[in-house]
Amino acid sequence: MISRLPHEGSLFSTYICNNAYTLYMKTCDLSKWWKAHLWLGVPVILFISALQHSLYTLLPFEVIGLWAPVNESLAEHLKIVFYPTLLWFLVTFAIFRKRCNLDFYKWITAGGITAIIAVSLLTALFCTFVYGFNVPFESFVFHIFIEVVAITLAYMIGLHYYNRTSGASAITVVVLLLIVCVAVLMGVFAFYPPDIRIFKG
Repeated sequence: MISRLPHEGSLFSTYICNNAYTLYMKTCDLSKWWKAHLWLGVPVILFISALQHSLYTLLPFEVIGLWAPVNESLAEHLKIVFYPTLLWFLVTFAIFRKRCNLDFYKWITAGGITAIIAVSLLTALFCTFVYGFNVPFESFVFHIFIEVVAITLAYMIGLHYYNRTSGASAITVVVLLLIVCVAVLMGVFAFYPPDIRIFKG
């Protein structure tokens, strides 16, 4: 049981340990597994995005710029939500597909929905607060706040889709096409950005 875990160290480490324990326990209790996947997934995605953020600065190659930010524009920062979210869903599917009897088409659709909605919400929140209420763009707390809100809400919608559908559908095809389109556009606009405010660093 989660309550038996030792509550030592910081609150954050306890939080991570509790959810990791639930996610990786031998028997897959889906009622607990979904919650653990959500609450562990958000900090994991944020951690991956933090590593991804400065990757192009360290390795300034065009192939890296296809999926890592090449400047400080909003459009480029969408990459650090889009790709880590897809990666997290793919990795957890590979690990738990048999234990939890996960459906590939439903799962990849749920991951795609989560990633697409997350970048959409992030764009909406950023434009609202920065362009509408003049919140300082450089604020680290602000960046973390809108990322957490966007990823969490999108995550809940994605997992709700998985739990409420029976299998592959037209939505799966649409989501997969959108994933490809978003990835292609992110790669193109990284080096050939339109003259629009969100593409300017």
